[in-house]
Amino acid sequence: MNFTEEELAAILKVAKKVALADQVFKKEEKDLIIAELGCFNINPGVQLQIIESYADGMTQENAFSILRDLSPEQKKYVLGFLVTIGKIDNNLDSKEALVIEAIAILINYPVAIKDFMDLSGFYLSSKDLKFNSKNHKRFEHGVLVSDDYVTRIITINFHESGRKMSVSIDPTLSLKYANLSECSDNIITYIGEDPDYKFVIELEGEEKNIVRFSVFRLDRDLEIRYL
Repeated sequence: MNFTEEELAAILKVAKKVALADQVFKKEEKDLIIAELGCFNINPGVQLQIIESYADGMTQENAFSILRDLSPEQKKYVLGFLVTIGKIDNNLDSKEALVIEAIAILINYPVAIKDFMDLSGFYLSSKDLKFNSKNHKRFEHGVLVSDDYVTRIITINFHESGRKMSVSIDPTLSLKYANLSECSDNIITYIGEDPDYKFVIELEGEEKNIVRFSVFRLDRDLEIRYL
């Protein structure tokens, strides 16, 4: 997903509005915003200062006008990112929720905040994640064909507020990229940029710990289930 510098400045403008909903611009909120801009190759030096200056000189009405022209997927990303900022302290309070819902209406993408809650909460604690699997099962055409007790280290990185991820499995799977497909309370599904791949993350408990990571090869009707 790509944004122009003008669009990133508008995103920064509304991101600060959410961060200041409780009257305090926390260091962790600022750090998260800078890190997210870094996903779009905005360096924390002169380039960031230019965008910050652009955002500071932009009226809220201008920012909303720019964001109204985004695609539905871009708007969805922006709102998910705003929820992530609001939940940086693991508590999206009523003031922050009202600000985000108002922004959603003003950019012509009204949405219930609850639609973003699960993914943003998982993303907050899991931007860079390693899952140590001790057992993996191989299924071909739905039939278990092997059950191995060996260690596999799964490295997952989330980008764009969880809308994208990259994953590798040492030593069997080279780096793959994928886009968010579905998200429920305990299951998050990504479809690979190579469409032969699908990845399913299964979570458990209030801490949203990973209990299973599955790799599907759709072209071969194959699943490898890591536990």
